[in-house]
Amino acid sequence: MNYSILSNRMKLPEPEISVSEVIFDKKKEKRYLLEKRWDKDGEVLCAFMMNPSHASHILSDRTVDQLVKYAENNGYGSLIVVNAISFIEPQSNNLKNSTIHTFDPINWSFIEKAFIKSDHILFATGYKGQQALYKFIDSKNSQVINILKKYRKKFYCYDIKLSARGHNFYYTPHLRPQFHKKPYYKKNPKPLLNFPNYKKIFRE
Repeated sequence: MNYSILSNRMKLPEPEISVSEVIFDKKKEKRYLLEKRWDKDGEVLCAFMMNPSHASHILSDRTVDQLVKYAENNGYGSLIVVNAISFIEPQSNNLKNSTIHTFDPINWSFIEKAFIKSDHILFATGYKGQQALYKFIDSKNSQVINILKKYRKKFYCYDIKLSARGHNFYYTPHLRPQFHKKPYYKKNPKPLLNFPNYKKIFRE
């Protein structure tokens, strides 16, 4: 029996629904999408980040927990997490360049699906995620370039930084919790297009 039908019959409030979904590849070496829903009628927030950790429909991590907290505090009903790099590796420093520079069309298909579904997109790929984006852009990858152009008005971020290494390398900071800094979920991000140097992210 449908739980909502039973609760209505008993004159109870609608059931509180919290659903998590995750999509892996067959070997579970890659995570293409993680979605957490708590209000089917609320707006959808997407976080576009570097690469996945082991967070799933069963487990979470501090980054996803903070994202959920931010989404709940700002009236969203669900969170979708997608990544520029699909390989699962909690320690991003362990990612090899060969992994970072490997284009995965399946991953980018899920990224676009998430962007379509979302009302706002937190753009926070970090240094290595931006490294992947630059590689795809510089190689004239039409799928990546078109997606980044098509949904640009939905992009929000907290900052655009120039790498200490220079070389005209700009990136949006990752949203990983840092103990020595105030949690970002207490602040509001700005539209990416409001940053004067936003075109640097797209090599424009």
